[in-house]
Amino acid sequence: MEEKHYSIYDLSLVPVEPKKKKRPKFLVGLLAVVLLVGAGFGVGYQVAPSQPVNSVQFYEASTSAADSIEPIGYDGKEKSVVEIVETVGPSVVGITSKVQYRDFFNNLQVSEGAGSGVIFNIDTEYVYIMTNNHVVADASELLIELSEESMVDAEVVGRDPMTDLAIIKAKRADIPLENMSTLKPVVLGDSDKVMVGETAIAIGNPLGYNKTVTVGVISAIGREVSQNTLAMLQTDAAINPGNSGGALVNNRGEVIGINSVKISDTSVEGIGFAIPINEAKPIVSQIIQNGYVSRPFLGVSGQTVDDQLSEIYSLPVGVYVANVVAGAPAEKAGVESGDVIIAVNDTETFTWEDMTGELQKYSVGDTVKLTIVRKGPVKVEIDVTLADRNDY
Repeated sequence: MEEKHYSIYDLSLVPVEPKKKKRPKFLVGLLAVVLLVGAGFGVGYQVAPSQPVNSVQFYEASTSAADSIEPIGYDGKEKSVVEIVETVGPSVVGITSKVQYRDFFNNLQVSEGAGSGVIFNIDTEYVYIMTNNHVVADASELLIELSEESMVDAEVVGRDPMTDLAIIKAKRADIPLENMSTLKPVVLGDSDKVMVGETAIAIGNPLGYNKTVTVGVISAIGREVSQNTLAMLQTDAAINPGNSGGALVNNRGEVIGINSVKISDTSVEGIGFAIPINEAKPIVSQIIQNGYVSRPFLGVSGQTVDDQLSEIYSLPVGVYVANVVAGAPAEKAGVESGDVIIAVNDTETFTWEDMTGELQKYSVGDTVKLTIVRKGPVKVEIDVTLADRNDY
């Protein structure tokens, strides 16, 4: 067999897997096929985000309604599944996403996908709906289904691919009065208090069958899934294509999560994931206020140097910088390709996930100290002022 040689500048070619990770993670691409269970088709024309608004009202178990429409009836008591569906069901809508694309002969075609959404606020002009980014990404037209007889146009307020969250809105003036009278914002629960084994009720629009209900339990909390940067809730409540963006509800009728992905494989059954509502709220607030989520940006690409790669290349364990984005904060501060980042503000970064997770603790405009090993034993410290990812 021909012997292969790799240089430190070509780490992407190393045919080995890391021996260990610091944290357990669902390597979904290796375990099974992950379905982003909603609409989502290739590259197409996109609904332009609408003008953001200044603030958003969340209705939580511990608060009362303010100056907009009162939320769904809520008394904090445990309820039967039937009662929960009657209360929360009208606030979960179906979403039809139409995507334009060019076929092999360059003819313009339109495909449709189904997803779900949760009404979380209604003001004097609009009904605001929380959903998944992959439900509305690339859509040229959006429709929300309020009932079998009523579908109205909607528009994108903003979306965040990193967390797979998006906000859309529909004009109250477009909604028939008989439907408007039944629409209420949901009450949001406290996902930090969710316990393994408690009841989980998924309400959504699987395969276009709106207002479908499945029931299970919370199977696990804090799951890391490769398709999302947030720690997810795991449930065995059936989540099927079209459930994306729908509500995961506890036995008090509080929305504790936004259904997002499932693992689909002949050897896997009953493994679905939802975005915890406490994780979703700050993302939603930024989308409402700005139309996007502001995140600190360093401006490097690279990969983890684990124990095995460290031994092969005589590099420290850390994050190998393969490329530096031109004009980005890292380049301006003097970070170079070939550097290995071993700490952020004196917090060790053994993996790429460690580094990015640590950077997310800071805000745009903050200055962080990177500890770097450069060209052998030389250790340097570089101060970098973080920029906004949306500017690059």
